[in-house]
Amino acid sequence: MYASSPPPPQQKNSDFAGTSPAVKGLVSGLTGLLLAFNGERSEEEQRRIERRRNRSPIRPEELHEGIREDFESGYLWTGIINDVSSLGRH
Repeated sequence: MYASSPPPPQQKNSDFAGTSPAVKGLVSGLTGLLLAFNGERSEEEQRRIERRRNRSPIRPEELHEGIREDFESGYLWTGIINDVSSLGRH
């Protein structure tokens, strides 16, 4: 008869106060770098976001039709899938 092995030790989650200053500085620096490159949105991107927000949701029938069209166009072999924003808006 084999003895059951003990459960693995529970990993304790660390807290922010216990994080080293070096790690905090690294994360802060990377965050600042990322925001410097991606923090500002162009006017075109802002307009695109607004169009998406103002667009009505896709109805289930539109989604079904889009999936059917993708299947018929051979997406399994090509990997080409219709943009969701074009579904039901032909």
